[in-house]
Amino acid sequence: MVRKKKKEKINYTTFFVLITIMAVLIFFNVKLWNERKITKEQLQRSEEELGRISDEKEKMEEKIQTIDIEEKIERVAREQLLLKKEGENVIIISREEEIENEEINEEEKEKGFFESLIEIFKTQ
Repeated sequence: MVRKKKKEKINYTTFFVLITIMAVLIFFNVKLWNERKITKEQLQRSEEELGRISDEKEKMEEKIQTIDIEEKIERVAREQLLLKKEGENVIIISREEEIENEEINEEEKEKGFFESLIEIFKTQ
């Protein structure tokens, strides 16, 4: 009889220890499962946000390229075609004096030494 009680005590003790270990393992496994579920949801939201931001970036790059092209067109229209926007006044700076001076300098260069001396005496 004594042996049966010891065996039954050992069996109950072993059973209790095994049940306790299983309960602890199940508890931690459920906890890990919940954390994994939360992490997957966060990952999915982050990927969606990354996709949205990538789309916005592409749109902004297209706008920047369009703006650059428009600015170049506007600059060419203003500088070369002398166009203006509504309400603006166009001011043209004439460079005729510079051209006339250049022509005179070219004529003087073409004249020889004796020709320039003759012109000096003619003016006196």
